[in-house]
Amino acid sequence: MSVPERAMAKAAKSNSTKPTAVALIEAAERIFADQGVENASLRQIATAAGSANSFAVQYHFGSREALVDAIFEHRLVEFEGRRAEMLRAIEPFQRGDVRRLLEVMCRPLFDQRDAQGRHSYANFLSSLYRTSMGLERRLNVSHKAPVMGLVGDRLRESLPELDNREFAQRSLLGFRMMLDAILCVDVGTGHFEDEAEALDEVLTLLEALFRARARRTLSVT
Repeated sequence: MSVPERAMAKAAKSNSTKPTAVALIEAAERIFADQGVENASLRQIATAAGSANSFAVQYHFGSREALVDAIFEHRLVEFEGRRAEMLRAIEPFQRGDVRRLLEVMCRPLFDQRDAQGRHSYANFLSSLYRTSMGLERRLNVSHKAPVMGLVGDRLRESLPELDNREFAQRSLLGFRMMLDAILCVDVGTGHFEDEAEALDEVLTLLEALFRARARRTLSVT
């Protein structure tokens, strides 16, 4: 069974996480997005989740850092399954198909909305990446996202002119740009009220970013 097929099978299984824990995870995702991962009160998260126990987060997860990891894991199954479907739809892989690979990465974040219609997970990520724990916590669960890793590998193969450092820099800058665009959609600023238009513009800009000439190429011309 291929990596995408395994991810789709996993996504099809029912979520075994306890309802109280899921409520805490989803409340934390929203509150972290609004108030910041380091500033939000764990007691407030428990209250928002409908728990009478003010220490419900500590009981179910142990710490703020573990709760952040739980948010990642909660969304990973859903996102991995969606990306696996999209990846299979563009098979066989053709090297250089940068825009379609970028869409596999980005569209699930644009498609996800919470009960209030907001892109809670993307906004949580945006908040998290402004903290010292951001990259570290994401790397802690990266091994649980093999489809995303496969898409990243194929994107890297499609851009051999970039060295590893430049590819990593452009990936980070592009990811932050995408998160900012999603935030603009949610708050209705920057002429990004139309989500489909915003996604199309993000993909256009990301493709231009990755296809721009490598610095080492510029230095010898």
